[in-house]
Amino acid sequence: MSLNPVPVVSVIVPVGTRQTATAELYAEYASGLKGLRAPHEFIFVLDGPQPRCESVLAQLAARGEPITVVSLTRSFGEATAVMIGFDQALGSVILTLPAHLQVEGSELPKLVAVLEEADIAVGCREPRASNWFQTFRRRAFHGLLRSVTGLSFRDLGCTARAMRRKVL
Repeated sequence: MSLNPVPVVSVIVPVGTRQTATAELYAEYASGLKGLRAPHEFIFVLDGPQPRCESVLAQLAARGEPITVVSLTRSFGEATAVMIGFDQALGSVILTLPAHLQVEGSELPKLVAVLEEADIAVGCREPRASNWFQTFRRRAFHGLLRSVTGLSFRDLGCTARAMRRKVL
């Protein structure tokens, strides 16, 4: 008999070479998920060797936190790390979140709530800390996308996303 319920929400965090405060990041996201009142799991995909991060995550898992760690032998890129996370995820709701502190955990229930009316929700970072060129490039891309699709987007570069499993 399993002591842990089957997760309803799977959180995938692809961890690249950029240094991250892993314990603080986990605490921030986990506190936000409490507002969902649903069983959840975290899947950290380490994109290349990261012994310090792996050690912190192993300590959290040993304390009983719902964490799975997948360590890749070399860097394959964020897209590959997310796909591997999808393969590991058990939940009917999948969240992809960045491995650096840019998303407030308290906002996660709002992102998931959008799934009552949609199959996927993409977060938007506000305010954005960008220079003028990055702002111009982002607005040009979103404008081109709007002219082709008729849909309006504000921050497709944000990796905070929620989706129903059927989208995968």
